[in-house]
Amino acid sequence: MDWMTVEATFHRDYALPAAEEAVTLSALEQYYLRQRDRQHRRGAQTQRLLQQLLEED
Repeated sequence: MDWMTVEATFHRDYALPAAEEAVTLSALEQYYLRQRDRQHRRGAQTQRLLQQLLEED
């Protein structure tokens, strides 16, 4: 399932206040991306790049 489908399903099934929805969707998207990285065995590469980006911030 792609992220757009996950997000659409969330919106269909849940009605949360805007602030709570933003936090919940952010957490779900991070979980989704980490799972995809794990499936494609690219988690370590992603984490290294993320660390570089955070250091530049």
